[in-house]
Parts: sequence; structure tokens; C-alpha cells
Amino acid sequence: MKAKLVRIGNSRGIRLPKAVIDEVGLTEELELDVGEGRLTITPSRPARDGWAEAARTLGSGDTILYRSRVSYCVRRIWFRATRDEWGPCGKLLYSSGRVIGYAQYAPPQFLPNAAAYEAGPPSPEATFLSCLFLPDETSRRQGLGRLLLESILCELRARGMTAVETFARKGSQENPSGPLEFYLRQGFAIVKDDPMFPLVQYKLSHFAPPAARAA
Repeated sequence: MKAKLVRIGNSRGIRLPKAVIDEVGLTEELELDVGEGRLTITPSRPARDGWAEAARTLGSGDTILYRSRVSYCVRRIWFRATRDEWGPCGKLLYSSGRVIGYAQYAPPQFLPNAAAYEAGPPSPEATFLSCLFLPDETSRRQGLGRLLLESILCELRARGMTAVETFARKGSQENPSGPLEFYLRQGFAIVKDDPMFPLVQYKLSHFAPPAARAA
């Protein structure tokens, strides 16, 4: 959605449609987040509001802080806008009716923060995997992350995409997209190294669905 700056005395402002205000839940007090050429407006929330629920829902680690600071409404608007313009851009992994993992992906232009990494920016022709995470440690090392990744690769290849890239973390699993060792085992290659977050890439022309591999 586009908006124009309007003059308000010696300042500038923007007019938002009532539908957008109601959708996001904006009130008279707002939070402004300025950085990397972007201005994000979210409803003002009390300090640590939602942290306990995030902890119960997601487990421990960096993801609690990440998800608690990004409001649900802003994420929903992003997913809707990206889906409408580009197509499906996320997946949930279920076990016994419970969400145990999630993933988010899109072309780099939909995820401008990716350019801030030292090994960035991602290749413009690749699909950028910004998140692939299993918050509960008991769900890890069972091949579930691999299943989630394979589902994404299969979908993207069917949609005609050529490559997938992400920033993997060296020496730790506490990273939105996961550890480097995981991606190397799945056939990704380092295209730009970094002491902490190298950029890795997978050519979708190399991907064979599990059923084809078993045949």
C-alpha cells in the first residue's frame, strides 16, 4: 500500500485509511522503528507485553525476542502482501496437531533486512529463506527440519524458481534459519563465507523429490 506525506504545520504526516488502523489496532500512542531506510509503525505495547506467551509458545532462545518485538498484525500484513504479489511464502510443520516448526521465504526484495548481513546481500534471482526453525529442542535431530526444508524446495522448484539462499550460523542452532552444518548436509554450498553467518545456496536444478530418490 502506498501513502503520501501531507503537511501538518511545520511537520509532515501520513493519512491512513480507517480499515488499516482497525486491522493493525493502532491507537493514539504508537511505536516508531526507524532503520535501514524503513519506518515501521506498530501499536504501543507495555514493556515485555507478550513475552510470557511467546515463551510458552515458542520455547527459549533468540526467537522469543524476535517474535515478541514484531507484532502479529505486522507479520500478517507482510504475509498477505507477499502472498498476493509473489505467492506462498511460508510453511508450518505440524506434529500430532501441534505446530512444531515454521519457515518463511520470499525474493530478497521482500526481505530488505537481509542486506544488512556481512555476507549479504542475497542474490536477486534466488529465493531467500529468512527463517526455518524448530523452537522445541526435543523436535530437533529427528529429520523434521529436513522434511520442512524438502517441502519448501519441492514447492519452489515446481514454481520455476532456480535457487534458494539463506544465512546459516556457524557453531549454534539458535538462529532463525538454523545451523550451517544442517544446510551443508542438505546439499547447500557456501557462496560467501563469514565468521558467523555465511551465505549458502542450493541450486534447485539439483533437487530430486524424496519419492524420485527412492525409486
